[in-house]
Amino acid sequence: MMQRCQDQMRNVTAVMNWYPPAEDIYTMYPVNSPAVLMQWRILITLLSQLSPARRAEFRRIGSDFVLPPIARQQTPVKRKAETAVSVPVAKSYKTVVQLRDNQLAGKPLDARDILNRKRQSQDFSRSEDTKSRKTDIHPVIQVSNPVLDNNNNVNRIQKVTLVSEAFDSHFHLDRASILLTGSLEMSVEQYLQEKLIPQPDIAVEVIGGVIVYCDPDTYPQVLPDTSKWKIAIGLHPKAAPYFNNDQFIAMQEALSDMRVSALGEIGLDRTVNPIHWMSQEKILDKLLSLARPNKPVILHLRGQATETMSDAVYTRALEIVQNNCEPEQKIHLHCFHGSTRQMDTWRRAFPNTYFSFSLKVKISTKIKYRPPGMSQNHRILIETDSPYCTIPSNIRINNPRRIGQVAMILAGIRSQPVAEILAITRENGKSLYG
Repeated sequence: MMQRCQDQMRNVTAVMNWYPPAEDIYTMYPVNSPAVLMQWRILITLLSQLSPARRAEFRRIGSDFVLPPIARQQTPVKRKAETAVSVPVAKSYKTVVQLRDNQLAGKPLDARDILNRKRQSQDFSRSEDTKSRKTDIHPVIQVSNPVLDNNNNVNRIQKVTLVSEAFDSHFHLDRASILLTGSLEMSVEQYLQEKLIPQPDIAVEVIGGVIVYCDPDTYPQVLPDTSKWKIAIGLHPKAAPYFNNDQFIAMQEALSDMRVSALGEIGLDRTVNPIHWMSQEKILDKLLSLARPNKPVILHLRGQATETMSDAVYTRALEIVQNNCEPEQKIHLHCFHGSTRQMDTWRRAFPNTYFSFSLKVKISTKIKYRPPGMSQNHRILIETDSPYCTIPSNIRINNPRRIGQVAMILAGIRSQPVAEILAITRENGKSLYG
């Protein structure tokens, strides 16, 4: 199925607030979403089952919407005067998109316009109570005109923009700044204003997140005086063999600042040469002496490159953490890709353990790995791990504004609406980090 068809089906799914299919891939064999019914092969198959009279009726109805102007002149059909169409939204929404007469006149409508007309009549009949629902439950849907070619035919359907609030639980501002500007001068606001190409499938407003500093040489000299962005100070496990006492003192001093919310990321990474594994364990043991129950510990745990699920490294890390931390310690398992059994084991040992998922969960699901579906709502988080973890691969630098893509993939795995995933993870971020 062509990518253009996939994009159109995502648009219809978003407009209708349907669950996206697992991995956000639409298939005809088997049909895994109602949106697939718009594919022309499926439509032909369905129409072939109708009587000639019924097919003629569908053709007559369709001529009002999809035939180009010349065809409509050859087959005149009575039609009502077109009026301005707008997507009704709650009072708190900032944007109302209107499709005016001069934009619609003489141009074919696409499926989204038809759906919007139907939804408009439904929305007007709703009670005032329903109309005023908050954006954290129902995202804004902004619909723009279809893109037309020189013959006024629909060339492609622009993406539907869902505007909802999101919390990115793990990203690296310092590393992103170096990649984008060659310096450490970029602010988080500037990072979020970067032009994204391609645009995210689901646009969100990032209202907060955790900025992770795991390189002692780039620890921030000035911390933001805001509760919106949480600061974490740690050491990437790959740097463990080069960690020295001066860096340990610098970390101690940084963690003593009340504006630093977490210790991390720290942990074990077995993608490196095995000769470094022991030094990683020793450094993790030392750094956990800085842990405090009221400050989350962000753990980076990676198995060997050949491992699908890193049970061995999660088991070893749990032993080290148990030797250094009290059971009430808050734990944030960053970019989690362990088994369901590991989730249960960690939660029994540390009830305040949260599991954070990035775009890598999309890769994991291809081998029938579905722990996110087993985790409880109040313990899941989402992250971009920006500037890394880029999917598709043609995106060079990731950005927190792409967090909606993670929510969409997780929504498909857990069979929950995207808006619900965004709301749950936003509240969980506030619960863990305050």
